[in-house]
Amino acid sequence: MRSVFRASPFYSCCFFLLLITGFQPAAAQQTQVTDSLHKLYQKSTDLPEKARLAGELSQIFMAIDTLRSEQWGNQAIEDAELSRNRKAMFKSQLDNGIRLAYLATRKGYNTKALEYMDNAFRMAKENKLEKEQAESLLWKAYVYRNNSEIDQAFTQTTQALTLAQSAGNDSLLAACYFSFSECHKEKGEKLQMLKNVFEALSVAENINNHALLRNGYLQLAEFYKSVKNYDKALDYAFRVLDLDTHSNSDESKYGRTHVYNSIAIIYQLKKNYSMAESFFNKSILYADTIQFQPLKMQGYMGLMNLYIDNKNPVKALDFFNTKQDLKQSIAGYGMSSVIDQAYALIYSRLNKLDSASYYYARCLPFFENNVNPASKLNFYYYYAEHLMQKADKTAAIAIYQKGKQIADATKNLDWMRIYSRLLDSSYSMTGNYAQALYYNKLYNRYKDSLDKLGKEDEILLLQISDEEKRQDRLAAAEKEKLEKRNRIQYMSIIIAIAALFLLLVLLGLLRVSATTIRIFGFFAFLMFFEFIFLVFKKGIYGITKGEPWKDLAMMILIAAILVPLHHWIEHKVIHYLSSQHMLKLRDNSKAWWNRISKRGEPVA
Repeated sequence: MRSVFRASPFYSCCFFLLLITGFQPAAAQQTQVTDSLHKLYQKSTDLPEKARLAGELSQIFMAIDTLRSEQWGNQAIEDAELSRNRKAMFKSQLDNGIRLAYLATRKGYNTKALEYMDNAFRMAKENKLEKEQAESLLWKAYVYRNNSEIDQAFTQTTQALTLAQSAGNDSLLAACYFSFSECHKEKGEKLQMLKNVFEALSVAENINNHALLRNGYLQLAEFYKSVKNYDKALDYAFRVLDLDTHSNSDESKYGRTHVYNSIAIIYQLKKNYSMAESFFNKSILYADTIQFQPLKMQGYMGLMNLYIDNKNPVKALDFFNTKQDLKQSIAGYGMSSVIDQAYALIYSRLNKLDSASYYYARCLPFFENNVNPASKLNFYYYYAEHLMQKADKTAAIAIYQKGKQIADATKNLDWMRIYSRLLDSSYSMTGNYAQALYYNKLYNRYKDSLDKLGKEDEILLLQISDEEKRQDRLAAAEKEKLEKRNRIQYMSIIIAIAALFLLLVLLGLLRVSATTIRIFGFFAFLMFFEFIFLVFKKGIYGITKGEPWKDLAMMILIAAILVPLHHWIEHKVIHYLSSQHMLKLRDNSKAWWNRISKRGEPVA
């Protein structure tokens, strides 16, 4: 979702909120699930199993109570250590890293997550566990990407790919391609991103892995959203929704709220606010349906973003004030400053500058010291905007300078352009035209680069369209080739059946045993009626649509007609051919022909 926030700054008011309420399958549970797992943990006497259950509980509580999450994480490590099972010891370290990676936007969590993952990797390497090594490297790549360290993410993913290939694990191979695609997306290399998504999807389709297919379609939706082809993005998002509707998997059950929110955001970018609001509400209602309240938070924040984007800060404030469960959930993460940030932005939009200043002063230390670069870029943008509203241009310029330094360090071209433009206009207002000119030149340079990328996007879309047409042509040609082959096979079967029946008739004209005729008749009629059954079976798909009970009913009906008919006709024909009637017919025909021939002979 980061690319959305970069392209659309209005999202950044709640960027951090969306991240902390973003869906993670293991972190979207509630009390009944934790109670169930706790009971299983107490009953179990197997230490590796206890470590696994404690690890799951540590991740679940990350969305509910971070202190209890820490306790269960430590318990998982203790149980694994006592078991001396190397895979359990690896997993306990990785599980702790994963639970902290859910909040990798915060510096402290980011560092601790990497420490646990490094421990997991070392343990896997020492015990020559290639699959486990690759898993830990991919999670490290995830954390590095969230911290805008893309080169490090590339390095980790490359190492994971080598291990996945060595282990011959297709699921891990697809996961590596997905990780590469995310890295290329962060660097703005969209063609490479797309190629890696297609590689991953190819592997996922070959092994029919639902989770990987789902991830691939979501990434394609994100890609088309990034190039502003919103209808194509919606096509893939709805494809994921269709997968989720027909699946009972955990990722589909708990991930559907994320899909609803993704669809809502695409509609919001299309300025179709009514559809966006509808899908945010669908997300909230679905969370209620499956009785997992933490999943409602993403929908709540989506609605608040929507109201702000639609220039309705009053509605945003009323909405935020009524959602006490949302604020309690955020505070439970130790992130009350994010609530202050939201209030600061809303009051700034309402032009209540003193109230906005109060809340900005409260949350400023947190964002200065505890969040990653991407979150700082968003925060500084709105904080400086507020200072400009207050006519404190000097303070605003200082904040813009901080944002520009972070944008330069992370090589984020969008933000480099935005902050250069803001510094240009700010210095112009203060009469410092030399600095204004300097930043104006930078702005135009970055703008030209982005315009070039925009043209590359257009070329890329044309390339994709051409490739899709080429693939359609290849698919049509392959379909025609298959149909032609099938037609030839059907014709060959018909000729073979006709030849068998011709041979059967000829046998009836010759003096062969009744047993021989019965054997040939059995195979001839068997082949004939099985062929009819095959034709009917292919034809009934249009009626049954592949539903098992309908298929069964239709096959019973066809069998009820064909089986008695088969036996009756076979009995009659074989009886006729084997009862010398054909021989008598042959002899009578021969005598008749002889008489005709003699009539035509001349008299001597």
